[in-house]
Amino acid sequence: MELCNRCGRPTIATFNFRGKERWCPGCGATYELYNSCVQIKPTEERQAEQDAIYQKAAPFLQAQGIIYGRAIATEIDGKKVAVADLTDEQRAHFQELADNSWDYPEKVFI
Repeated sequence: MELCNRCGRPTIATFNFRGKERWCPGCGATYELYNSCVQIKPTEERQAEQDAIYQKAAPFLQAQGIIYGRAIATEIDGKKVAVADLTDEQRAHFQELADNSWDYPEKVFI
């Protein structure tokens, strides 16, 4: 498990931020995948915290990948949809999620 260098919360491996593969849901910091954060042996408590945060952040991360990342497809209502084929309404929905659906508990400015 890797902890954020800025706020100490568990980071999440995701490819939804350009050029960065780890994201901190606590402060918004992003990191490269390997050797960029504090590594610890995961405890059951920390793993449960990370799993819960990942579930809560899933819509935000999906939207980040579609709007700002390199996603080429996503799943909508159980069907795979190419990002290029999204309707204007779907794109607006993902834009709203990407920009406004996650509040960072730690107010660290990057």
